[in-house]
Amino acid sequence: PDFCQNEGYAEVSLYECSPFYANSAFQVLATHMARTAGIQRSDTPDERLAKLETLVIPGVDPREALPLMGFLCGVPTDHRYPRLDLPPEQRKRAVLSMFNRQLDALCAAGPVLMLVEDAHWIDPSSSELLARTISRISELPLLIVISHRTGEEPDWLKEVDGTRMQLQRLDQAGAEAVISQVAGGPLPPALQAQILEKSNGVPLFVEEITK
Repeated sequence: PDFCQNEGYAEVSLYECSPFYANSAFQVLATHMARTAGIQRSDTPDERLAKLETLVIPGVDPREALPLMGFLCGVPTDHRYPRLDLPPEQRKRAVLSMFNRQLDALCAAGPVLMLVEDAHWIDPSSSELLARTISRISELPLLIVISHRTGEEPDWLKEVDGTRMQLQRLDQAGAEAVISQVAGGPLPPALQAQILEKSNGVPLFVEEITK
């Protein structure tokens, strides 16, 4: 993110998909909001709500946005904002609309970079949200970078007209750099050799085996 800010992006947003939440509505968006707001498990409900309030972009009505954000992140808002009482389909449309308004406001402030990791695990609602966002990309100063396993991306993503890069396994120098970063410094040569052999250049394996 620091490098991206130096490249002139006004906003850098990271969305991480997980196999544990592949069937949970808008979980990718909810996780992003909770992390961006800095919500901790030890926070009180009022502290969580105060942190969510910092995410509302100027020009977006908090009376509309906060009940939806609270619903997604499991934060009570009824004591401060209008009660959210919508059937599921209407609530989904409201979330999509809220995200679009937030994105428009962010893009009005400058170029935005969206990073979507492991899209092969994206939940259906977040997948629809991402598809709609990509359909608007020609209208906005927006760059979206999506990573996914080969052949496991959402069907609609296969039709997207964008630049595609096939990432290869790490070479020895790259794997050694990851090992050193994760371990906080160099490891004994014999131990490092074992990690290199077992991980076979797969970045995730290099990280996890080193840990």
